[in-house]
Amino acid sequence: MRVDCSKKLFVGVAAEKETFFREAQERGCIELIDSTDTKMRETPPQIQRTMQAIKVLRGLPPVEQEETTDWDQADGIVDTVLDYAAQLESLQEEQRLLRQEIARIAVFGDFSLEEMKALEAESGRRVQFFAAKQSVVHDLPDHPDLVYVNSEHGLDYFISFGRQERNYEGMIEMRIDQPLGVLERRATEVERGIESADGHLSELAKYNHFLHQALVQKLDEHSLDTAQSFVEYGVNAHIFAVQGWVPLDKAAQLDEIVQRCRVHVEDVAIEDADRLPTALSNTGLARVGEDLVHIYDTPGTGDKDPSIWVLCAFAVFFAVILSDGGYGLLFALLAAFLYIKFPNLQGAGKRVRTLTTILAGSCIVWGVLTNSFFGMQFGIDSPARSFSLVQYLAEKKAAYHMAQ
Repeated sequence: MRVDCSKKLFVGVAAEKETFFREAQERGCIELIDSTDTKMRETPPQIQRTMQAIKVLRGLPPVEQEETTDWDQADGIVDTVLDYAAQLESLQEEQRLLRQEIARIAVFGDFSLEEMKALEAESGRRVQFFAAKQSVVHDLPDHPDLVYVNSEHGLDYFISFGRQERNYEGMIEMRIDQPLGVLERRATEVERGIESADGHLSELAKYNHFLHQALVQKLDEHSLDTAQSFVEYGVNAHIFAVQGWVPLDKAAQLDEIVQRCRVHVEDVAIEDADRLPTALSNTGLARVGEDLVHIYDTPGTGDKDPSIWVLCAFAVFFAVILSDGGYGLLFALLAAFLYIKFPNLQGAGKRVRTLTTILAGSCIVWGVLTNSFFGMQFGIDSPARSFSLVQYLAEKKAAYHMAQ
């Protein structure tokens, strides 16, 4: 059901502000109002870096996670992960370029640029490399300085030993900054570097779960800092005041916070410009539907709670999309496993188990109505077809047309 919210003004001594905000965050019963019109704070760089590190580790093969609560080492792990990830990305890009360059000049083989320059100085000639399409006819007798080398990749390759630099019609000059041997040795070094960086990242994959927990801690701290920026001060900054929305069914929790933090609370009139929050409070199957509501969209304050309707519609359309009772049996086996393996599940885990059971039932029922099990159809004389909705509609339609 949808719960109405009341607007409250919280006033207390500045010394109790930190305690009040932490209690409110832990219990989650107050939605504070930004009365200062502060713009949304940018996500701190360290949180962004932590998210980037998690994204890197998520792409690695899963390994056994190391459980630790030493949050101080989280930033160091994040920096190490991102350093190796940046190193790996840089080496992979260099490897790509090296492979392209090796493929481009491999036809000329390995040679020494120093020896080539010495040969040019001694002979007074210039060494140039050219490539041309194989479809082009080349008059080599007219160019005695031009030597054919080989053909690859649909191109003909040539070396020119002219007395001066020149261009040939239909040919493109190829510049070789590093010989093949140097490129191949560098490619081997890069390959070793990639293996090393990838190995270090694989070792750090055990901190994936830990970084998720550290991210939650950082987000909590960021949310707390953001909420505290909504505060207004008075009496030489000895008194703080902040407004917030409180669901009516959270009054008992609010009283505990107020008594513990020695904060005074007053009801505040709701103004026309106020944007009222939507608070849903459900139990049983409606609570499962509420989880689905939060996935799609939050209803307006004037709308009725659609939790049950969303749950029913989700189960029906899920079954229609699968249209197979066999998969419903698999869901039923999964639900049975969850009931046996985790009989004391609570909270979100219990609701997921309940949703799995509902989806299993809806898929089986729809599979029976459509006579579909793992893509196999029952024979025309099978007794199972007597339960088929499709069979029933087909018979009625056939009888109607025959009567016409």
